Amino acid sequence: INNKVFVSASTYDAGLPVSPHKFFSFDVDGTNRTLLLTTTGTDDIADFTIDRTNQRIYYVQGGSTIKWMRYDGTGVTTIHTSATRIFGCLALNATKTTLYAVFDGTGADEGVISINVSNGASTDTIFTSASTITVPQTRGQGAVDRDETFFVFVNDAFDVVKVPLNGTAESVISAGTLSPYQAVTIDPFEERIWWGRQYVLYSMNYSGGGLASVYNHNGGDPEEGEIFPISLGTI
Repeated sequence: INNKVFVSASTYDAGLPVSPHKFFSFDVDGTNRTLLLTTTGTDDIADFTIDRTNQRIYYVQGGSTIKWMRYDGTGVTTIHTSATRIFGCLALNATKTTLYAVFDGTGADEGVISINVSNGASTDTIFTSASTITVPQTRGQGAVDRDETFFVFVNDAFDVVKVPLNGTAESVISAGTLSPYQAVTIDPFEERIWWGRQYVLYSMNYSGGGLASVYNHNGGDPEEGEIFPISLGTI
């Protein structure tokens, strides 16, 4: 099923999601579009991540509920919900047993949480944001390294934040600008972190060194227009 593309789509009015919200799939050549899920009201699909091993899609619905469904849209199951937290930036670990998510709660209640995907009840707050780390974005990508030692995401100031999963202090590895979109991913084979800022793709090694601008599309080909990295992936 590696020839499938999954898309979450909503219409926005004044910054708020407007019904209906749709989650669908299609083949990489654009054919066989299939509607998998439709939600209404403010129940939009804020973020999702793919479990290729078990052919599941984990997603955030309405901000506060994390669910999974099969590739064909069946088997919808709620694994975690909160009355006070908004989730996003989902990432699965290499063994597909733990889901990591950024959360934004009330006051200082914000950070990263781990969730056991088998029952959703075994959760652990990895960190709560210090004053130097601004509120996490709850829409966008997160990524965890293959050895499960750290998690990275983009916060609401467009900083790339690295969170050690042993509970030690988090840090900003790339200070953001007022770029409208950013994305982050990890290449586990080369052990590099990749992220996008406006027209440019960057990478650095796990220790924070070797920063490189690997692609620049400022202005770019007029047939392509201006490229803003919204999501990234490595193979």
